[in-house]
This record gives sequence, structure tokens and C-alpha cells, in this order.
Amino acid sequence: MIQDVSAMIRKEWVEFFRQEGGRFFGIARLGILAVLGLVVSQVVGPDFGRSSITPIVSALLAVLFILPVVGDSFAGEREHHTLETLLASRISDRGLLLGKIIANVLYGWSIAIAVTGVGVVLGVLRGGGADARVLLAAAAASLLAAALVTVVGVLVSLHVPTGRRASETLAMIVIAAMLGPAMVGALIPPEWSETFEGYVPTELTPEVVFLGVAQVLVLIAVLTAVAHLRCQRGRLVED
Repeated sequence: MIQDVSAMIRKEWVEFFRQEGGRFFGIARLGILAVLGLVVSQVVGPDFGRSSITPIVSALLAVLFILPVVGDSFAGEREHHTLETLLASRISDRGLLLGKIIANVLYGWSIAIAVTGVGVVLGVLRGGGADARVLLAAAAASLLAAALVTVVGVLVSLHVPTGRRASETLAMIVIAAMLGPAMVGALIPPEWSETFEGYVPTELTPEVVFLGVAQVLVLIAVLTAVAHLRCQRGRLVED
């Protein structure tokens, strides 16, 4: 299965660069990432490498760059009539699914790491500092965010007819997930808020972080299993 996954990752990355204009755009993208890293460093400040907001920024960057591409994972293949050719190959159903998931995760994660790295270096050059724990947290947060959004995006892409519709649906899900808790909190009566305060952690302790990471990993595993049930040749051919 490892060969199947590797083949799918190579195919997806070729498609990523082909859709974006080939080698010339790839070179231009390096400049774009450098500029984006500069903007992030300017906004957060020279201490971007040791700021508590750095992991959040890195995670948001991963999500931002995955959103436009993950919708095409299956819906795009179906829309361009290449899904039949893919299903006719010897690649296993599991290799097909995991290859597409890993390719999208690596795509978004690598860009997030690159932009974060540029921002940290520029911050240090401006007299700021860097904390290894913050950088590790940024790498972990961006990886988890990339994996979660990718799995949700692939699951959406398996159920909709076009890549554009998949991207729009995923964008609405992400926005709802980000704004939903704040909106619900604003609508909850004050007396209810006081009741729930005891159940909401006020400090970011190692135990709270471990519990949060474990919950995200379980959610990713469950969604991947659901996607695998859908990613079966018989069901995909029927669509």
C-alpha cells in the first residue's frame, strides 16, 4: 500500500503545480511566501518567534492554503472525467484515499512552515527572539489544522459533484467552526455562562493541551474512517 500512497502523493503534487502555472509560478510563489512572511512578522512584531499567537497564525496559514485545493481531491476528478481512469488503475481504495489526504496535508503544512520560518527569521534579524517550544507548538498546530481541514475537505469532495462546490462548502464549514462558538457564547444567557464556567479551562496547562490534541486526533481518525467507507470503487463508480 505504501507504493500506492506514494504514487498518489506524486500525482497530486504534479497537479498542484500544473494548476498553478508550472515552474515559473513555483518560482514566483517563493517570492510571495517571502512577502507573506514579512507581513506576518511586521504585524505580530519582532518577537514572532516566541509569541503565543505564532501557533495560531501558523495553523490559520495551513488552513488558508489547503482550502482552495482540497476540494478538487475527488470532486475535481469527477468533474474533469479523470476519476474513471484513476479507479481503473491498480491503486487500492485505501491507498487512493490516504495518498490524497497526505498530499494535501503536506502541501498546506509545508507552506505554513515556510511562511512561519520566514517570519521568525525576519523577526530575529530585527532584534527579536525565538523560543523552541513556540516553534514546535506552531509546527504541531499547523499539522493538526492541516490534517483536520484536509480530512473534512476530502469527505466533502467525496459527496459533491464539482470542485468549486466542494471548496465553497468547506469554506462555510470552516467559518462556522471558527465563528460558531463565539456566536453561541453571545446568545447564551448570563446565568448559563456562569454555570459552564467551571467546565471551561482558564489556563493552557500541559494537561489541557494534551486533551485537546487527543480530541483532534480522535476526530481526524473518525472522519478518515468515514471517508474510507465512502471511498470505495463500487460507490464512486455509481456516482
